[in-house]
Amino acid sequence: MRLSSRSRTNCTRSLVCALLTNSVLIFQFDVFGFEASSELSQFVNNALIQNPAIRAANASLRSARTRESVVAESVENPTLVFDSEQTGTSIAGGESQPKELNFTVGVEKEFDVFGKRMDRVSIAKAEYHAAEAEFEVLKNAVVTELLLAMASYQSFEEKITLLQQHEKLMQEFATLSGERQLVGDISGVEVKLANLALLESKMRRASAETEKSLAKQVIQSIVRKQNPSTWPPLSTDFSQLQNFDSKLIETLPAMRVAKSNAAAASAIKKVDNKKRLPSPTVSLKIGREDDTGLVSIGFSLPLAVQNRFSHTIKMAEANEDALLQVVENVRLNARVQIDGSAERYRIARETWKEWQLHGLTSLDEREQVTRQAWQLGDLDAMTYLIHAEASIDARLNALEVRLATWEAWFEWLSASDRLIDWLNGDLGSMK
Repeated sequence: MRLSSRSRTNCTRSLVCALLTNSVLIFQFDVFGFEASSELSQFVNNALIQNPAIRAANASLRSARTRESVVAESVENPTLVFDSEQTGTSIAGGESQPKELNFTVGVEKEFDVFGKRMDRVSIAKAEYHAAEAEFEVLKNAVVTELLLAMASYQSFEEKITLLQQHEKLMQEFATLSGERQLVGDISGVEVKLANLALLESKMRRASAETEKSLAKQVIQSIVRKQNPSTWPPLSTDFSQLQNFDSKLIETLPAMRVAKSNAAAASAIKKVDNKKRLPSPTVSLKIGREDDTGLVSIGFSLPLAVQNRFSHTIKMAEANEDALLQVVENVRLNARVQIDGSAERYRIARETWKEWQLHGLTSLDEREQVTRQAWQLGDLDAMTYLIHAEASIDARLNALEVRLATWEAWFEWLSASDRLIDWLNGDLGSMK
């Protein structure tokens, strides 16, 4: 049973409030982190290799690379031209026969004098660079989702252990309350209170098991190792790392995607502008006419008279402007995400450290004292339940703080594009 929030304010929230109050002093310090174990690194790398979404994205990346090569190597082929003509006829023996046969054979070719092909190559290169960066974004997102799910799974697993212990304690409390009612030590109301507390502890454990199952489902959707016993635990040994250099924002995958899309739009605008500039076609022919050799040189030029491509050009310009604004938006969001996750990490980390240093020890001592006082009859059922609920809530809140530390750390790694480097043990060497 969860008691009134007013009756538990001093017991349940005082520790967490105190820790959060103390944590505001840590904003002046550097970003901290913890090292990835070799087991975790291998586990995530194997998941990336086997993940269908990553494989599909890798195939799309190869396709984009092939398209770039095709466009870069493509040139306009010449056209073979053959003309023949019969002039005049003669009748011999009642049959009509040609008097003269004229013919020409040659080639004609369109010449790209304004560099349209190079602009198309620029489009293909920008699209490939965008696909390459999108692959990095996807890989980063898959790893982040996996690690966040692992953090949730480990947290709920420990929560369930705590709640099982609490449920056992409430079971003993309910049993002892029934025995004490028989001898007249406590009233029936207190027995009902103990039974309600036992029921609530069971419901809280069931809720935690549901959340654990959801986290497990996310992990299993990414990795092929279905047995949770093979999943490596996350470390809580935090070590110091460098701050993020703001200049590196320009190299983030999301920024590269936005910039590449804008570059492709700029190249498309150039191509649309050059549609107004006609490409000439030159032909060279040789043949025979009236029993005389013939050499013919031809020239043709399409005229952009009826279609000036003005609407196409306006659309291309608007698309380029929109994508340039996307670049600015991605840059701003990246800075906000990096700073925000780093700040959350600092707060959560300091709170978790305070809990480990002071909160856990004092809570163990208080639980032991209150349990003995209840068994000796020095505490009534209501007071004991207040202390018991405050204790389990404090432990669960501590696990929430640790989970927030993991989540903020993974979000910071993801936002700063350091996730893969962290897994490979290269984070410390980055400047």
